[in-house]
Amino acid sequence: MTFIHAVCKLSVLESRKAHRLLTSVIAVVPFGIFAILQNSNLPMQVQPQISCALSLLTSAHILQYKNGLSTFRASIFATFTGVMFACVEMLLRLTLRPLYDRGMNW
Repeated sequence: MTFIHAVCKLSVLESRKAHRLLTSVIAVVPFGIFAILQNSNLPMQVQPQISCALSLLTSAHILQYKNGLSTFRASIFATFTGVMFACVEMLLRLTLRPLYDRGMNW
């Protein structure tokens, strides 16, 4: 067992569940759409995507070390989930942008 494996098996991963991080990824999508539609500054538009990527990376890490998935399967899971949420965000952005430009507010 390498040092990295020993560190990852510590109690840091014992208290975290992959599905809790996935809920934070789900919550990032509306925030990203809102920041883009409001024409916020660039750091506010990029922050949700960075948060999503880090949460997906951490959830893949937990799936690999705690649940015993292979590295390939965990990375495929994180990549597929990230692409899926990026497509949802882009679809909602393209759908809501014309409505927002016409003056519809929520």
